Amino acid sequence: MRDLLRQQDVAALGTLRRDEPFVSMVPYALLADGALVVHVSRLATHTRDMEEHPGVGGFAQAGSLTGEAYAQLMSSAPTLP
Repeated sequence: MRDLLRQQDVAALGTLRRDEPFVSMVPYALLADGALVVHVSRLATHTRDMEEHPGVGGFAQAGSLTGEAYAQLMSSAPTLP
């Protein structure tokens, strides 16, 4: 999965907005230690979504879904200042 994530720099981020699913595109990076960091702006609505409901889903892909690699990520999103 890390190899796939290194090939891309944008992923789909799924959050809850008013108890309904919402998906947006977000840039991300892998740190030298392998940690995944997602960049979200304090002004973005998905940031407020994560503050209210920290569980998120993510999706990154390389190539098409027909025969190419893809990764799904499910996690809790700690909020950092």
